[in-house]
Amino acid sequence: MASYIPQVLLFYVNNGSDSLSQYLSFNKVIYSLVASQLTLASHNASVWLGVSLTIFRFLQSRSRHRIPKRTKNLQTAAVVCTALVISVASSVPNTFANRIEKFTLPDNQTIYIVNVPAVATNNAHTLVDTNVLFYAIVGKLLPCFLMILFVGALVHSLHKRSFTTRKRSVMMGRTNRLLYAIVILFLITELPQGALVLLCAFVPGVYENVYIPLGDFCFDKLFR
Repeated sequence: MASYIPQVLLFYVNNGSDSLSQYLSFNKVIYSLVASQLTLASHNASVWLGVSLTIFRFLQSRSRHRIPKRTKNLQTAAVVCTALVISVASSVPNTFANRIEKFTLPDNQTIYIVNVPAVATNNAHTLVDTNVLFYAIVGKLLPCFLMILFVGALVHSLHKRSFTTRKRSVMMGRTNRLLYAIVILFLITELPQGALVLLCAFVPGVYENVYIPLGDFCFDKLFR
């Protein structure tokens, strides 16, 4: 999210004297596009790391013996690398769906904009629809489903073992509560957005009339 700070400074602060060609210069638009891609990839990585956290905690609750530290480190490195690969791969379609276009105005000023093709319309490109579906499923809905699945399995596993390992359950109670809080926050923020993005892919007008105005409203409220 730190990448938004230079973007706000470039596009929203002290631009009253800039001409339109300076405001929408190639360098600024390139930065905006790259920053959005990095933000998307890092956000997807945090989501999938949250999923890995629930999987680790579930496997730990099922383990009957102590796992060597070296094995834990290798498992952690493997899961982190997998989460990073998934996050980068899930942002690739978005990279190809957006493109920078050059326009010359009647007063000979040259501006650059990021062309975001419409979705759920007759003019929509296959890559655009694929990008929206991929983002909604891989970046939002699938992680939420896996979190619900493994947290539910964790609660069931702990409930079954609570009668024989009550002391251990009390010791791990704080860790479980922290995990539950993380999962609840993820579900509150990611599940509605995933459903909304999915609607954008199938219902005409949702992207232009709901998704974009809602994003602009949240952005304005955040930085005002």
